[in-house]
Amino acid sequence: YVLVRGSKNTEVTHAENGCRFLLDPMHVYFSPRESTERMRIAEKIREGETIMVFFAGVGPLPIVIEKKAKPSRIIAIEINPSAVEYLWKNIKLNKSELIEMVLGDVADNIEDYAGTCDRVLMPLPEKSADYVAEAIQCLKPNGVCHFYCFSDESLVDEKKEKISQVVTSLKRKIVFRDVQKVLPYGPRIWKYRIDFELIG
Repeated sequence: YVLVRGSKNTEVTHAENGCRFLLDPMHVYFSPRESTERMRIAEKIREGETIMVFFAGVGPLPIVIEKKAKPSRIIAIEINPSAVEYLWKNIKLNKSELIEMVLGDVADNIEDYAGTCDRVLMPLPEKSADYVAEAIQCLKPNGVCHFYCFSDESLVDEKKEKISQVVTSLKRKIVFRDVQKVLPYGPRIWKYRIDFELIG
């Protein structure tokens, strides 16, 4: 974003799915186009689940999940201090009570959550492939991961194979449950969600 003219206050409030999000698009990333996808994820959550959200940003996924589902616990990890500041504001704005914020890199902050999560969300396509091992580490047996990536339709199987290679290197087993087109990203490129379950 480039501010061409007008007020230097670029803070905005976005409303979706019965939630409100305060943010400054000059300092944090936020996609209002993904409100439908966030609701899709919330509808998958079973009562009492522990949810881990990598790359949580200003909190759209954890806050929508708490608002629309009945998890028991949500952990939100984010490395950008500006995003974490807005995450805290949005937790208060939406009167969320279940979200635990963690400031820092995913790889440095998951040890305490090993084997405790029913579901891991990886909503940053540019980075998800680098943190598959961390997602596996967090999951309980039969836990589910929602992995996001950018891909040409013809290369989705290649993305799945790379996930499988990481899982195999950890001597674990998964089964792929779903592949969902989320949003168009460029010519023939889509943002995809690949869902897989840890089975061993």
